[in-house]
Amino acid sequence: MTCHGKDNAAKWRCPSLTSPLLIGTVLLLFACALEPQHAWPGVAFKHEYDDICSKTEDSEGLSVEELKSLISRCDRLRSVIEKADEPERTIYLKKLRKCRDLFVYVMETKTETGSGGP
Repeated sequence: MTCHGKDNAAKWRCPSLTSPLLIGTVLLLFACALEPQHAWPGVAFKHEYDDICSKTEDSEGLSVEELKSLISRCDRLRSVIEKADEPERTIYLKKLRKCRDLFVYVMETKTETGSGGP
């Protein structure tokens, strides 16, 4: 079978041209199917960051135990963010510190006033 037809459509039906396209498409889909931290290294900690810092809006309604847990998660996440590239590292470390500081403040306020629960 020859792939040299007079029209351009014959070229796209040619196995020697479609095989690399098919292989490339399969490889691209495989790369996209990987977990985010493997395909895009910076994405993994952002999901955890979003989950933790989204709780700042309701921090006053959280119990002291929940606040301690969030502070602990902030500390663990900090070590992960420290391995990220600049400028992400600087930006997310500052933002995470602000979230953590708020949780600490609310927790200290609750323990001083004796209102340990929501």
